[in-house]
Amino acid sequence: MLPVVHQLEPDYLSFSFPDGLLNPGFFQFNRLEGAYAGIQRIPLVSPATLEYGYTARFVRMEYYADKELVTAVVNNADGVYIETAETSERIADDFVAFFDTGTTLPIVIIDGGISLLSDRVPESMIFPEEDAPLYDEVVAVFEDEAGFEIMLRSGDVSVWQPENPWARVLTRPPVPDGTKLLVYVLGLNFIGQYDFQFDFIGGKATHVTFMER
Repeated sequence: MLPVVHQLEPDYLSFSFPDGLLNPGFFQFNRLEGAYAGIQRIPLVSPATLEYGYTARFVRMEYYADKELVTAVVNNADGVYIETAETSERIADDFVAFFDTGTTLPIVIIDGGISLLSDRVPESMIFPEEDAPLYDEVVAVFEDEAGFEIMLRSGDVSVWQPENPWARVLTRPPVPDGTKLLVYVLGLNFIGQYDFQFDFIGGKATHVTFMER
């Protein structure tokens, strides 16, 4: 079954929150209003295991605690690594973000070997160790088509720590051996820090642009 958005074949799909996330926002099949020219666009990719198109390849994801960088999950030429000041461990082949307005939490981590459209998605979730350090901010780093970095900040997410299984820094042990695709689902309370727009060609999302409010 083709998704409804594919059938409508829009040119744009945008989300804006002029009064912040706690107040009603706007969802429209149109471009964002305001200054748009010159804003960096992030190319989208479509890993076959996800069967969904709102996906971009990370450069890295950085975890911060007390404004200090604790750990980074990094996409290198030979794979994905968890890096700290003292260690560097390979954990997967590729690392992508899935932009999901339907997920409330800032981030959810899954093994991309199972499709997000599958009824087995809960089986693929990766939970950080219970004694791993808590983080209070994460920063997602992407590249635009010219190779310039784009940094998206979550803002302070310490309010999400109580009873949130993903509120701790990811470490090596919880990631299954042989993981090919590591996926961070960036939920509304991450991406909603910005106004954002998806561009489409032939019903397929090709780029996403984030604009600070």
